[in-house]
Amino acid sequence: ESASRCIRRKLLDYYVTKLLHNNLITNNPITNNCYNYPMLELALVIGIILLFSGFFSGAEAAIVSITDAEVHSMMEKKRVGISILNRVNKQLNRSMITIVVWNNIVNIAGSIMVGQIVINLYGDALLAVITTGLTFGIIIFSEIIPKAIGIHYAERIALLTAPFILALTIIMLPII
Repeated sequence: ESASRCIRRKLLDYYVTKLLHNNLITNNPITNNCYNYPMLELALVIGIILLFSGFFSGAEAAIVSITDAEVHSMMEKKRVGISILNRVNKQLNRSMITIVVWNNIVNIAGSIMVGQIVINLYGDALLAVITTGLTFGIIIFSEIIPKAIGIHYAERIALLTAPFILALTIIMLPII
């Protein structure tokens, strides 16, 4: 069965190469090994980018949405994790700078990685298409949807994300 899969892969590579008028796919060591799954790698990298970028966007919306009165109310109820959220809330400027910096690191580094994978797979013929798709994906799945969820479930998400944001803020202290 794996030989059949290898032959199908080679045929697909041949026809895609002919279609794109370049020879990068068939000479690419990544795709010549029949046991590599470069499209899976591309999908996985895109998924990780969207997940981490969405985490930071949702955390930002949730933490900014929590008021001091809500934090005080949660402290009276002795909610688990409220002391960490209180620390994040008291240094809100630093926390927001940390979130924005890490979100940009994820988006920029991720875009570079995706671009490199696309160039290795297809040359630069599809780079603009994939980059445009990634940009729209980040806007929808890592900005709009996570921020809407972060605002709607602000208390829960702020309590869950506060420890990570505090840890990253401490790591960034020399810079921020």
